[in-house]
Amino acid sequence: MMPRCRDDALSEVVGFVLLLGLIVVLFSMYVTYAVPAEGREIEIQHMKEVNTRFTAYKESMDALWMNAPENPTGTSGTYGVTMSTSFDLGTIGSTTQGGFSLFPILSPIGSSGTMIIDGSDGTLTVTRNDLETLLEAPLGSIKYNSANNYWVQQDYYYQMGGVFLSQESGVINKISPVFTVYNLSDIAAISITPVKISGDQFITGSGSVRLDSRLQIKNQYFDTAQGAQSIKIEVDVGSLKEAKAWDRVFRDTATMNNVPASWYETGYSGDESSGNAYIDVDGPTTGTDVDVKIDVIRADYIVSLQNVATEIT
Repeated sequence: MMPRCRDDALSEVVGFVLLLGLIVVLFSMYVTYAVPAEGREIEIQHMKEVNTRFTAYKESMDALWMNAPENPTGTSGTYGVTMSTSFDLGTIGSTTQGGFSLFPILSPIGSSGTMIIDGSDGTLTVTRNDLETLLEAPLGSIKYNSANNYWVQQDYYYQMGGVFLSQESGVINKISPVFTVYNLSDIAAISITPVKISGDQFITGSGSVRLDSRLQIKNQYFDTAQGAQSIKIEVDVGSLKEAKAWDRVFRDTATMNNVPASWYETGYSGDESSGNAYIDVDGPTTGTDVDVKIDVIRADYIVSLQNVATEIT
C-alpha cells in the first residue's frame, strides 16, 4: 500500500516565507517613513538651536560695543575682551544614540554644516547731501550653511548686528541690525552702528566649533556733530533676495518710529550674484542746512573659528 501524500512540511515553509515577507514589509515601511520623520524632527530641533546660538551671539556682541568707553586707551573697558560662542555644525551626536544604534540603517543619517567668516561680505556707504561720501566700509558676516538630509536647507548669518535667515524662497530678518531712523523734534535722526567683521575662515563638518570675537580700538569714522540736508545709507550685499531683506529693514524701522513717508525713500536692485538696498532720508525739508542728523558708533571685531574636540583622551 502506497503512503498518502501529506502537506504538513509544505505548510510550515509557506508560513515561514509569509512571516519573512511581513517582516520585510514592516522593515521597509519603518525605513521609508519613520526614519525620515525622526531625522526631520532632529534637524528641525538643530536649526532651532542654531537660531538660539546666533541670538546669543548678537547679544554678546552688542554688550561689547555698548559698554565700551567713548575715548579708549590701551585695552580699557571691553576692548580686548574675547567673547566665545560654540556651535554644533550637525546632528551626528543625536543620531548615534538610542535603541537602534546597533543598526545604522534604522537611524537617520546625521547632517553637517559649514561655518564661514567672510570679512568682505557686504559694504556700507553713507552719503551726505548726495555729494559727500562720509563712509564706505566693508561689513563682513558670519554664516552657518546647513547640509540637512531631511529638512529644508536653512542658512543663518550675522551681519551689521542683525541676524538673517536665508532659504531658497528668500531672506528674512530675524533680529534687526543696529540701525534706526526716527523723528527728533521735527528733524529726521539716524542712529547706526556699522558692525564690522574681520576674518576669512571656514570649517565644515558635523562636530562643534568655537567662535571667538574681540572688539578692536578704532577711531570714529567721521564727526557726526554736523547735520545735513539729506543722508543716504546704502548696503551692497550678495544677492537680490538679501537686498530685499535690507529694504524691509529700512522701511520697517521708519514705519515703527512714525517717520512720515515723505521724509525718506527706500529701494533695492540686483540679481543672483549682487544686490543693493538703500534709504535716502531728507527729513522735513525746512529749507535749513539741518534736516537730518546722524549718530554713528563704531564697532570692529576680529573673529576666528576653532575646532572643538568632542572626545578628550
